[in-house]
Amino acid sequence: MTDPDELYTLRAQYWLGHYQLAVEEARAVARRPMNPALKAEREELLARSYTALGQYNKVTSIDTPGTLLLISVQYIELSSNISFFSAQSSVVESSVRSCCRQ
Repeated sequence: MTDPDELYTLRAQYWLGHYQLAVEEARAVARRPMNPALKAEREELLARSYTALGQYNKVTSIDTPGTLLLISVQYIELSSNISFFSAQSSVVESSVRSCCRQ
């Protein structure tokens, strides 16, 4: 007989887009003892959920054995901020141009 899947609910919540529920589930499963592979997957899903919620500061506070996850999340944060500000500046520039023409 196979072992029960300890992260089934967490995975389901994440892949369905219920990121806040996934965060709550990850906190609940963190109390249970589990092998290092499942713990790493739980931490990854928690970090991805925080990223999807836009809570980047919480991602950097997660204690993970590897730094690749944190580097990728920081890259996502920076790139989303850059694209947001470039989109904002283009809107402002076009508004200023249209206002000055009148």
